[in-house]
Amino acid sequence: MGLPKQEGYRQAVEIACNRLKSVDLPKQAENGGFSFTPEEGIEITFFGKSYHIDPESCEFNSADESVISLVTKGVILHYILEADGFPLAKKFVTYGEIPGGMTYAGVFRRRVILPFLSAFGEDLEGFKKSAEQLNGTPALLGDAAFTFQIFPKVPVTVVLWEGDEEFPASGKMLFDASIDHYLPLEDVVVMGEMIISRLKASKES
Repeated sequence: MGLPKQEGYRQAVEIACNRLKSVDLPKQAENGGFSFTPEEGIEITFFGKSYHIDPESCEFNSADESVISLVTKGVILHYILEADGFPLAKKFVTYGEIPGGMTYAGVFRRRVILPFLSAFGEDLEGFKKSAEQLNGTPALLGDAAFTFQIFPKVPVTVVLWEGDEEFPASGKMLFDASIDHYLPLEDVVVMGEMIISRLKASKES
């Protein structure tokens, strides 16, 4: 990651931390399905892992005391700030079908779908094993598909059609149609990258 990009993440986190001090956190907790009390601060689950955030200092902690990246902090903060309580639509959309997403659909494919296909397009079993290790729930789509609960109100389903001699592999990342009520478009791309990165890391471990 280049320094300009890292600096961009740092600035985004700083802006979000400032906003955190002025929002109605009890309401946002209800909207986003996480917990907040003035005494304990914010407790939120991201990729199945619990994070604690002090709203005043914007200090993050996790149970395993691991280093928390700026990218992770930014996505979590944006979810906390953007969640509006819109109910799950229980309808799949692709990135390009999210309002405004078509403009960046090419970016999403380049940063998320192509790396996914590069890693798993000819390795259906590898995808299944990696997804299971990440506690994915099987879904009846494609040759294999798994749903991951990224945030309390953000499920994401990854679908793979394995390539063969006649047809190249293809893949999709599907979101609930309510996704734009919980994350900005850029964060959806970043979240997609994080999912694929975790799948690849699981495969290589």
